[in-house]
Amino acid sequence: MVSNLVPLGIYIIAGYVIFQFGLTWFLVYLAYFAILEITFYPQACVYCYYYGKWCAFGKGKVAALLFKRKEPQKFCERQAKLINILPELLVVIVPVVLGVVLLLRNFNLIILIIIVLDVLLWTFGNALVRGKLACPNCQQGEICCPTKDMFLKKTKKN
Repeated sequence: MVSNLVPLGIYIIAGYVIFQFGLTWFLVYLAYFAILEITFYPQACVYCYYYGKWCAFGKGKVAALLFKRKEPQKFCERQAKLINILPELLVVIVPVVLGVVLLLRNFNLIILIIIVLDVLLWTFGNALVRGKLACPNCQQGEICCPTKDMFLKKTKKN
């Protein structure tokens, strides 16, 4: 549950910024968010060790309700490339850019704080959740995980 508070905070903050441009843009954002979430399950969760189980984010249980299990060894074939995570990055980049547009139009301290908070949640919040809570305790990471090294600092062996 705690692991989901960071992305939920990011989405709510981003949604608030986008809503400042109108309900239509907010609904487009919600649709984009829904598509991102729904497409994640068949791209990752159906191959994961946690399919049908509780992972740090609860997605393994949800995936089992929505999609059939696929070959677990295919999880190891996935790669963490910028092009693969770009759609998720847009969830933060677009609202930050739009927030800057709002600030340039008419400075608002609340919008500034929200933009900073969104960036902090995205960077430090994600690093904390994944680096301290999720990844160190993940069984899939013991098998293979394309993003594990991004979130766990490698220790030097003496």
